[in-house]
Amino acid sequence: MVRNKSGLIIWLARALMFAGILLLVAPNLLFEASTKQFDQHFYSGMIGMLLIFVGVTVLKVRRQKSKEN
Repeated sequence: MVRNKSGLIIWLARALMFAGILLLVAPNLLFEASTKQFDQHFYSGMIGMLLIFVGVTVLKVRRQKSKEN
């Protein structure tokens, strides 16, 4: 079991934000360089923004809970 659950949540949120930034900034590194289709870049960017949003939301909820306690 995990002893420090809040630390795990924070690292999970950071990992989600890092994955989102990677999808936004470097879709050419993740997909084949020969296929430069608009759909791949569009969906990669949308998923990246979604991951960043989820990561930031998790961090904000965690901060709000720590302020209440």
